[in-house]
Amino acid sequence: MTTRSSEYLTPDEVVARWRGLISKSTLDNWRSSQNRGPRFVKIGGRVLYPLDEVVAYELRNLRGLPNNPPTQPRA
Repeated sequence: MTTRSSEYLTPDEVVARWRGLISKSTLDNWRSSQNRGPRFVKIGGRVLYPLDEVVAYELRNLRGLPNNPPTQPRA
């Protein structure tokens, strides 16, 4: 994926975006040893996540059945 956005998120901002459901250390582990999580760049020794890559990661991890409409509760 080519990133066209100039908006970047810090690891703390990614954690906040995901409402603290993962920790900063989890992001660190994904990045350093597990090759998981959104793609990132290092600029001046700082890790930054392009917003486009964070959104792409979220979309790749969507769960559910998008082609099935919600069912009505049975009476």
